[in-house]
Amino acid sequence: MFRDKELDIAFAKEISVRDAVATDRLFLYELFIEALDHFYDGDHRVHVDRILDTHLAGGRDSVNQFSAYQRTFVAVRRAGAEEELLGVLHLTEKRQNTIKISPLIVSPKGRSFGGIGSLLLRKAVEHSRQRGARKLYCTVSAANQSALGFFQKAGFVQAGESRDHYKPGTRELMLYYRLVHGEDASGWTIRQYGANDFDQVDAFLKSYSPFHFAAHSEAQHLIASMDRPIARTNFDVFHLLVDQTDTVRGIASASAKKGGPVKVLPLCGDSQSSFSALVDRLPALYKGYGHKLYTHQDVSVSSVGAMQQAGWRLDGLLPGAHKPDKVSAQWSLRI
Repeated sequence: MFRDKELDIAFAKEISVRDAVATDRLFLYELFIEALDHFYDGDHRVHVDRILDTHLAGGRDSVNQFSAYQRTFVAVRRAGAEEELLGVLHLTEKRQNTIKISPLIVSPKGRSFGGIGSLLLRKAVEHSRQRGARKLYCTVSAANQSALGFFQKAGFVQAGESRDHYKPGTRELMLYYRLVHGEDASGWTIRQYGANDFDQVDAFLKSYSPFHFAAHSEAQHLIASMDRPIARTNFDVFHLLVDQTDTVRGIASASAKKGGPVKVLPLCGDSQSSFSALVDRLPALYKGYGHKLYTHQDVSVSSVGAMQQAGWRLDGLLPGAHKPDKVSAQWSLRI
C-alpha cells in the first residue's frame, strides 16, 4: 500500500506524525484555504474550528448525527528544538464502524520532501485498525487528479461519483479502502469442469446460484451446454475455482453473444474471498474471446465489493431479473 522509499526519506529527515494541538490552528487555517478553496465551497476556517475543537475536547462528537469520534494529526519535521508543520490528517469515526479521511493535506513545503502523504495515510490505516473499523474511506474532487492518483496507488477503490455535491459544477468521487480481509486465496486455482465434478457442482449451485430455477437442475443445464463453441473456437465454457483440497469454491460459465461480448453467468462463489478471487482472474481466463465481459449479480456486499475492487463498471440495476425478490446488477469489463 505504501511507497517504502518515500517513507524512508520522510523518516531520515526526522518527519513524524503527532496529535494536533491548539497552536496548530493558524497553520490549519492557511492549509485548508490553500488546498480546498478551489474544489469546495463553504467556510474553511469554520471547518478547522469544528474539527480541531472536537479533537482538543477529547474527540467525542456530540453534535454530528453519524460521527462518534474525531481525531486530528499533523506531520512535523523536527530541527533541534524547532518543528516545521508539513501536513494534516483528520479522521472522523462514524457510528457505522467506518472511518472517513476528511481531509488529508500536505502543505506546499511538505510536498518538496516527499513521503508526507504516505506517512499520514499509514497513520490513518494504523489508527483505523486500532479502533476496529471495517473500512476507511474518503471523497476526492474529480478535478484533483494528484489526490485521486495518490489514493488509488495506495489501494483505494472508486465506488462512484456525485455531481454538484460540495460545489456546483464539480464531481466528487467516492473512494474506500478495506481494512478487513477474508481468506487467502493465493493458492487456489481455476480448472475446467470434469465428469467427476457433477455431484459437487450440483450441490454448490443449489446453495449459491444467482438464478431462480424452480423446475430443473441448473447443473444439468450448464453441463449440457459445455460443448457450445465460444468466439468460433473450441472452448470449454464451464470453469471451477478450487482450493488446495480441490473443493469447489466458485463457478464461472461463459457464452459468446452477438457483437462480441462474453456473458459470464452463472458467476458465483461461496464467500466474498472466493467470489473476489474468481472475478479477479476472469480477464486472463477469457482474454481473446470477445471485447468485453458482462454478468448479472444479486446486489450484495460480496458482489458489489468484488466488482468494484476488480474495476468492473455498473451498467444498471434490474429488479426481479433472476429472482422475484432480488435486485440484480449488470456489470461489465472491457478486456
